[in-house]
Amino acid sequence: MSISLFLSRKVCGVGREISLLIRYFTDYRKYLHRELSHLKNSVTSDTAFIIATGPSIKRQNLALLSGKDCFTVSNAFLHPDINKIRPLVHGFACYHEPMERDNFIKWLDEAALQLPSTTTIYTPVCNKLFVQASGLAVSHNILYGLQNSLADWLWPRVKYIFPAPQTAPLLLLPLVMMLGYRKICLVGCDHTVLRDYGGFVNNFYDKNMEVRKNATDPDTWQDIVYELKACIALFERYAFYARHAHSMGIDIYNLSDDSWLRQFPFSTIELMV
Repeated sequence: MSISLFLSRKVCGVGREISLLIRYFTDYRKYLHRELSHLKNSVTSDTAFIIATGPSIKRQNLALLSGKDCFTVSNAFLHPDINKIRPLVHGFACYHEPMERDNFIKWLDEAALQLPSTTTIYTPVCNKLFVQASGLAVSHNILYGLQNSLADWLWPRVKYIFPAPQTAPLLLLPLVMMLGYRKICLVGCDHTVLRDYGGFVNNFYDKNMEVRKNATDPDTWQDIVYELKACIALFERYAFYARHAHSMGIDIYNLSDDSWLRQFPFSTIELMV
């Protein structure tokens, strides 16, 4: 790649980020403040549970979280106790390759069928066209969020624009922090994916239940250097939120019995409920 093309792409990228930031301050901030204020009315305690899809969930009784403030992400809607958990919010990260566009919409359609109708869908505004083309647009309340690399320096002083997530739980973590919870419990946030390098990515559900194409199969892996750098970025982002949680008086706990995420003290669902 020539230096001029590289610089041109960098300038375009910065321009998009600044444009998004202007949009936030001109009209989107009011929308997000209003929607999150409504969401706060559904908060029932000072403890929230963010439920991901790690294989450690197979050894946990999620039915114990019935009646608790739960937030789920990605394929967590496949859990057999999803209608007992009845999450307040379910999150979908931005569409990205190598997933197929039509298949991504099919995935959202499946979620619309499985998730309780009372669950709010939280997803970045980049997914708006996909959501509108799916059953989610009819069956659920949708909250569109903003992610921006400038938020690395602006958040949490600028409350409602969040850093871009490296993984689905990091989509919801800053949102939950902004809702005023004093304790946040991470369930199934194992982040042991590099154990699976070169093969299928393991989750709590069987591989034949995976709706998404090119999401967890062996063909999706990049070279090991790329994957290692991505993993480092993920753990650094958790460290970023750990620092902010400490300054905000929020305690975050890891409830997985097999997790590489060591920024937070370990506990169990039984102790937390």
